[in-house]
Amino acid sequence: MYKSIKFFNLMEESFLLLKKTNKKIWIIGIIISILSGGLIINETVGYDFYPESYDSMVYDDTLYPDVSSEEFMTFTDDISALPSFLGLIFAGLLAFLTIGVVLGILINTVSYYLCKYIYEILYDKEIEKAPLGLVVKVNAIALLKTLLGLIFFIIPGIVIGLKYAPVNYVLCKHPDISSKEILSKTREMSRGIKWKTFMFNLLLSIIGGILMLLSEPNTFAPGYITLDIISSIISLITTTLFTVFSMLFSMKLFSCVDEIKNANIDYL
Repeated sequence: MYKSIKFFNLMEESFLLLKKTNKKIWIIGIIISILSGGLIINETVGYDFYPESYDSMVYDDTLYPDVSSEEFMTFTDDISALPSFLGLIFAGLLAFLTIGVVLGILINTVSYYLCKYIYEILYDKEIEKAPLGLVVKVNAIALLKTLLGLIFFIIPGIVIGLKYAPVNYVLCKHPDISSKEILSKTREMSRGIKWKTFMFNLLLSIIGGILMLLSEPNTFAPGYITLDIISSIISLITTTLFTVFSMLFSMKLFSCVDEIKNANIDYL
């Protein structure tokens, strides 16, 4: 049913769509890139920065002139007692997970507005914005279900993520229906294309990862702060480009799927 949808055809069409993008799309792309960590300074140091004797916990009075051997052994004994802090570690992980979930919902919510403007250039018409509460709710449900699947059963989590991948496309097409209907239509749209969506996204991620790696100067000359700053700026630019392009690619994919499904319904 979806054999006519080809990866390189979608790549070509997505490149052509780049010419139609506007300022709003790129501003949102930059915001998503920053929220995703695209502006982090990639500080690097040379290998010689780390003394070889740091690799083993052995007392050396030349390295620790102000610490006696007894104090050093007490310090190493304290390290062996780290399991007693499991409760603290668990609390830290829980806080980290909570922040991650909130940040993920925020990124997915902002992504809806990127999808909206891309949807408008795909179909050459303005569309109504979905209510913010609805956008947050459906993206939160989709994200939480995906995370639960990944935590307990990794593969089902990936499947759930693919099942809800078109959620923002469906929001663009149906901004005035309930969250239950949005999620139902999302599951219906993803039926039969999960494997194709997974493979396409995997190929796109590999290509994007290689391009990002090659575009960072400190990949080839680590240890220079100037290159670290330049690398971080280039990283933000390439991350923004990849964010916008990957969203164009995904929206074009879902648009093709939507057209095929509608054609089959009309035929029947």
